[in-house]
Amino acid sequence: MIKPTVFIILLISIVGYIFCKSSHFTSPKFNKSNGYHTFLLSACYGCGIFVLAFFIYWFCHSSSDKEFFVGFLSSTLINVFKDLAPSIQITFWLLNFIQISIIAMLLAFTLPWFFLGIAMLITKSTPTEVLYGSFSKIADTDDLSEFSSLFFLSNETGIPIAFTLSNRKAYIGYPFHGAKHLNDIMILPLMSGYRCTDELRLELVTDYQPIFDYLLNNEEDDGARFLITIPIREIVHASLHDFGYKDLFKEHEVPRKDDKNKSLFSRLLN
Repeated sequence: MIKPTVFIILLISIVGYIFCKSSHFTSPKFNKSNGYHTFLLSACYGCGIFVLAFFIYWFCHSSSDKEFFVGFLSSTLINVFKDLAPSIQITFWLLNFIQISIIAMLLAFTLPWFFLGIAMLITKSTPTEVLYGSFSKIADTDDLSEFSSLFFLSNETGIPIAFTLSNRKAYIGYPFHGAKHLNDIMILPLMSGYRCTDELRLELVTDYQPIFDYLLNNEEDDGARFLITIPIREIVHASLHDFGYKDLFKEHEVPRKDDKNKSLFSRLLN
């Protein structure tokens, strides 16, 4: 038989898990946690919510002077236990604990919205902007995925990112999602290509910009059908890629080995 203490710890952890998963200031770190870290975070926040629920319950029913206060659902709970489990002895602490647990569960669902509303009033922002700010504050830490700081930097500067994958495939585009999806990133590609085998030079093959211009001019859609999902584990390198400096880099770039050989061969022929 399961001990009551195990059930209480499980209930506290569930309450904390719901709160941490829903709250904008805890979800970034919580989604990245695993194992006992997730359990400890859930238990800590769950204990705090249960303490708050206890004081709310006590404040609402502190006028009782004979017995330890019994809450608003006591009569209903007694009838339920009599019908479903008549052999169970109903005690005051059990009635109080059930009602405190109900309040704690309600707080776990409502407190994230309450804190989000306060953050929106203080910053005068939308819910998306508040969530974006929560992720951006910890982008440079280990609490988010790799390359997270680069995602936010691209968003702030308007410069696309060049991604090189483990199979040498390369994409240059804007991160469309990154904060919520911690295992992968969805990008809107501008160009794609590959890294050559010998020198790992970036060879661009496909230009998506004319397609996007065509779609926008014909008002067909916003190009969402061309979004590409890249698993974080497949990205081996990423950097900002400013097309405005392309010609300047090309002037000072060392020629390819093939180009050198062709130039040397042409000089020998001449």
